[in-house]
Amino acid sequence: MKVFREILAKEGLSASEVAFVGDDVIDLPVMRNCGFSVAVANARREVKEESHYVTPHAGGDGALRDVIEYILKAQGKWKQAVESYIGSENAGSNEI
Repeated sequence: MKVFREILAKEGLSASEVAFVGDDVIDLPVMRNCGFSVAVANARREVKEESHYVTPHAGGDGALRDVIEYILKAQGKWKQAVESYIGSENAGSNEI
């Protein structure tokens, strides 16, 4: 928790403004004290039970993307983010 509090102070954030992604019981103290706690699909049962959201994908298999998509959709920013990424600049391009 000490490092968590140090990061909050350095960044000028409150705990309620922070999301945290975890997979094991060692993550529970921060998960219990942040605004949005996430467990990856292959997290320990105890972690999943205490999280606000469980990703459909495992850690290392797309879980972070799941979290980003979930947050952006909740904020109403998903469509804009996708459109700005694949918009007119990339039209007809195979590069992403």
